[in-house]
Amino acid sequence: MIWIMLATLAVVFVVGFRVLTSGARKAIRRLSVRLN
Repeated sequence: MIWIMLATLAVVFVVGFRVLTSGARKAIRRLSVRLN
């Protein structure tokens, strides 16, 4: 059970990190377009 919990936490962390990075990139692109 412990290994399953660790695996699920790792997967959720990686997916969340990717989503946050993609969202930040989109926000930066939008801000750059507005400034230009």
